Amino acid sequence: MKSEARRRAEKELDDLVKKIRQEPGFERLLLPPSEEQFMKAADPDPVVVVDVSDLRCDAFVVTRDGIRLLELPKITLDGVQGKARQIQRDSVSLGSTLPWLWDVLASPVLEALDFTSPPSSADSREPHMWRIPVGPLNFLPVHAAGYHGKQTGETALDRVISSYGSSIKSLLAARPTMGSCS
Repeated sequence: MKSEARRRAEKELDDLVKKIRQEPGFERLLLPPSEEQFMKAADPDPVVVVDVSDLRCDAFVVTRDGIRLLELPKITLDGVQGKARQIQRDSVSLGSTLPWLWDVLASPVLEALDFTSPPSSADSREPHMWRIPVGPLNFLPVHAAGYHGKQTGETALDRVISSYGSSIKSLLAARPTMGSCS
C-alpha cells in the first residue's frame, strides 16, 4: 500500500507543479535552463562549465552564439583529486599545481575562447569569463593557472578576468534582465 500512497503523492506533486507553471514567471519551475537561456547567461561574457569524472573530462563552452563541448583528454579525475589533496596539505605544492592546471585545463579552454595572448593596451575592455567548476575542481585555483615565473603571458591571470559561479541557473537568477529561470 505504501507504493500506492507514493504514486498518489507523486501525481499530486506533478499536478501542483503544472498549476504553478501556468503562473507568469514560473513557466520553467524545476526545469533546467533552455539552450536560449544558456546562451543569454553567456552574454556578454562566455561561461565555461568543467566536469571531471571517471569516464571523461570535458568543458562545456557557452557563448552568446552557441554551446560546444571541449574534450580535455589530459585531465583525469584522479589527477584533480590528487592535486586538490596535495594543495590542501601543502601550499608549497601550488608551484607544481598551477603549471599543471595550465597545461591540462586553462590553456585549452582559453584557446577555445580565442584568449590566446594577454590583451593589448588598445583593447577597450579586459576579457572576462565565468568559470563553473564541478566537484573536486572547486578546490583548485584554475583562475591562477599558468607559468608565472616565465613572464611569457602563459597564465590565466594574464589573459582573462575570471569570475566563479555555482551554476548557469544561478547566473541567470542573478541577472533578472536575462529572463526568468524560476
